[in-house]
Amino acid sequence: PKLVLDKQSGVAVTGNLVMERQCILALGRSEQIGDNSTVRVGGGSAFLLQDHAESIQSLELTTDSSDSGPAILDAGSGGLLGFYGNITAIGNNSSQIPTIKGKITLTPGEHTIYVGGSVYAGLDMQAQILGDGNFSKTGNSALLLTASNSCNSTISVVQGILDVRHFHALGDTAGPTQLFGGA
Repeated sequence: PKLVLDKQSGVAVTGNLVMERQCILALGRSEQIGDNSTVRVGGGSAFLLQDHAESIQSLELTTDSSDSGPAILDAGSGGLLGFYGNITAIGNNSSQIPTIKGKITLTPGEHTIYVGGSVYAGLDMQAQILGDGNFSKTGNSALLLTASNSCNSTISVVQGILDVRHFHALGDTAGPTQLFGGA
């Protein structure tokens, strides 16, 4: 099933939004989901911004061993997803890794990116990370950073693996990267 949010005035979803197996949520206009909402995307489902802007509290992506496709958030080439809160990704399928594409921005303040599961890579962050928000990577699975990021953030690896796959993946030189005992 596919749901397109295209409300002309105000937000279409004021609470949390849960997408189960094989669903597609697409934006027809910007800012369709409330800023305090958490969006949960189950395996095989996709949240497509279609080049629109959206701001949410938190995002949760989950891919299980039986899923035929990954949980995906795709902002598109011109879209932008802003986070006030945290990102959680659980990957239990090595061939279907939860994925974020496009551009995201972390608002100023502290954010946690929890990446867990039973496989090496729990989140493939193909998206460019922008903004001044700091983030801490926690959880046992790897966070793959594959884009050229221009965040001005402190990146703290508290637990697990931060797999850097692009020479600008850690963002601007103004923001330090810190490793702690569980990393």
